Amino acid sequence: MYQLDPYELGYENGNQADNSPPTVAQGTEPDENLLNQLLSMSLNEAGVVKSLLATKNSSFDAALEYYFQHEQDDGFLISLGTYIVTY
Repeated sequence: MYQLDPYELGYENGNQADNSPPTVAQGTEPDENLLNQLLSMSLNEAGVVKSLLATKNSSFDAALEYYFQHEQDDGFLISLGTYIVTY
């Protein structure tokens, strides 16, 4: 249902000729309350962050559904670092 697209998530200027890393647009950090709720379930932090970003912090249920749909995807449980997507 949801797809993790760096540009939809607010990442800007990625993959440019100057090879500068993409930057995070305002409002694209995981909601702290939702993050804590999901982490209290012993879920992987990287997967939780990606789920919240992919669902635009819309709800606990949406993020949880996204997490379980994608937890087996390659790289899903690997951290984005400081929430920057690298190419």
